[in-house]
Amino acid sequence: FGEQPPANSLVYPDKPQPAPVNLELVICCDCSLLQLRQHLNPKALFSDYVWVTGTSGVTKKYSKDFMKMVMKKCPCLDPLVIEIASNDGTFLKPFIRDGLEVLGVDPAANIANKAVQDGIPTIIDFFSKQLALEIKQNNPVKPKVVIARNVIPHTPEVHSIFEGIEHLIGESGFGVIEFHDTGLLLRELQYDYVYHEHVFYYTLNTMKQLIERYHLKVVDVFSSPISGGSHVVILTSSKSGMPVSERLGNELRAEREQGLMSVDKWLDFGKKCKQHGDRTRNLIMGLHGNVVGYGASARSSTLLNYCGLTCDHIRFIIDKNPLKHGKITAGSRIPVIDLVEGASSIEPEDTILLMAWNFADEIVKELRSFGIKN
Repeated sequence: FGEQPPANSLVYPDKPQPAPVNLELVICCDCSLLQLRQHLNPKALFSDYVWVTGTSGVTKKYSKDFMKMVMKKCPCLDPLVIEIASNDGTFLKPFIRDGLEVLGVDPAANIANKAVQDGIPTIIDFFSKQLALEIKQNNPVKPKVVIARNVIPHTPEVHSIFEGIEHLIGESGFGVIEFHDTGLLLRELQYDYVYHEHVFYYTLNTMKQLIERYHLKVVDVFSSPISGGSHVVILTSSKSGMPVSERLGNELRAEREQGLMSVDKWLDFGKKCKQHGDRTRNLIMGLHGNVVGYGASARSSTLLNYCGLTCDHIRFIIDKNPLKHGKITAGSRIPVIDLVEGASSIEPEDTILLMAWNFADEIVKELRSFGIKN
């Protein structure tokens, strides 16, 4: 995907633009794991972060459904619920309302402090085996349910995370791992999911292989609407007598039949990305600047930079996250403004480029509430 700046590195207009870094997707011919050839220092990416989980109404609604499903799939009596990369605590709040004790772990001090202010106990740090041992020492009695939503793919030091999960859940607890369905990259050409924060691109099969290296086993799976489609796997100790669900077996077989481990499939994916990028660039440039965007997401950064679209082609991007307002997008230098200002600035001849397409229903409803009908 060429040289691209880190996707979430929005800056104020008077500040230097972040340096671009090679963004190249490769596949391991031994284990079939899809991954980036180069990865950046996680401290540089996540210590001061602009993605806030609670920005989306769809996400907040899903957090309640997620809690119910986790408690159904993880038969634990009065567990301590620990979330790795807990962000602003959106996904821990339903567990608190259900009367459970929770603990968040997140390295982004600017966002973790907000969670603490909202009454969600949060350790401001990267999760690791050492931190897991400290948490277990401070909470020796209660069984643990450890949640890791959309964080395992972000982590170069993935082995330390799984060693930590293994120590925390022991023989009586459960792990819950959510990750983007890599099959969607092929089936729906979701190449905008590829950016520097996502070091690894797991399939159910490659995630299962990884988990089994740590005396753990996957026992079930369910679907999530997040990131345009994700898997959520339930895992427990390999010594557990808990049976493997029929759905998990079916999903693993279906994935193998799709050919997600085939190098040729991914080479073809690369060709289709190039074709789509060319078509998108020609379409937007043909609109002669009468384009506004919605969603200054990490996904949008990949799309814009890959297609060579800039502030010369897109006047501004609307985003509801106040941490992004007044800044410009990395590489493409497009101003980011709030919903009210953006909706009032849209002209009748404008085309809206929906880059946060995974929240399309919510966004279309919002825009229509401002009188934008088409």
